[in-house]
Amino acid sequence: EALLNRLRVQGKARGWLRMEAVATLELLRLGADHGIGDAAHLAQRADEVLAHEAMPAEPSTFREALQCFRLASAFSAALHGFDMTQLDRLTAVVAEFDVQHGVPLAIRAKLLLARVYVQHGAADRARGAMTEAFTRAQDAGMLQTLRDAGPWAHALVPQLYAAIEPTTAE
Repeated sequence: EALLNRLRVQGKARGWLRMEAVATLELLRLGADHGIGDAAHLAQRADEVLAHEAMPAEPSTFREALQCFRLASAFSAALHGFDMTQLDRLTAVVAEFDVQHGVPLAIRAKLLLARVYVQHGAADRARGAMTEAFTRAQDAGMLQTLRDAGPWAHALVPQLYAAIEPTTAE
């Protein structure tokens, strides 16, 4: 947590928006899983950046940073105020990651969607999102990402966890 906070602060201070955005996203994930951090402050910062920066049409590091902030904001809103509006917003952002971003971020986005479903008791939807994340991770040779997701993910789909035992992963 301390390292991610330092990355986030340094990214903000130096204008390295992507570093700040990815650290913010990871801190929100850790906060949801372990009850650490200040989710409200992190989500507020994401919303501030999004309010002041226009989303460029062309693919770029800047666009990816803004998308990470969009994912952080949508994840926080859906996690803490689960209704169809927030869920639709998060689902739309996650779908954009599937199309426009690299595999690691797309996998992380699917995991965050699954985490929201778990938080609010929608186990079937959570399993669907986890299955999509597993398929992407397996195809990319990135099963460690799923192992790192934590006990909530392992409990959700035990058969997926069995498939990513350390002896068969990366």
